[in-house]
Amino acid sequence: MSERATRAAAQFPGQVKSLLQQALLLGDRFELQEVTPHGLAVATGRLEAAMDRLLDKDYRTASNKRLAKHLRHQREYLFTFLHFRAWKEPNVAPSGPSVRR
Repeated sequence: MSERATRAAAQFPGQVKSLLQQALLLGDRFELQEVTPHGLAVATGRLEAAMDRLLDKDYRTASNKRLAKHLRHQREYLFTFLHFRAWKEPNVAPSGPSVRR
C-alpha cells in the first residue's frame, strides 16, 4: 500500500516537471525557427492551461500540497520566458495571463 501511495504522490511533481520540460523544448524550437510566433503563443497557452488544471486539484500529501501552493503563488511567472521570446519578434504583441495581470 505504501508503495502505491508513494507512486501516486510522485505523479504530480512528475507532471509538473514534464510540463516545464515541454516549455523549455518549445522555447528552443522557437529559437530554431521551427515554431512560428503564432504557434508559440498557441502552445504556450496550452501549457499554461495544462498547468492550471494540475494546480486546480487538491493534493493529499504534505509535499504535494506545498509544491502546489508554491506553484500557485508563482503561477504568473512560470512561463514568462516563452512570452519574452515572442516579444523579440517585431510583429508579435505579448499576450496571455501573465501579461494581462
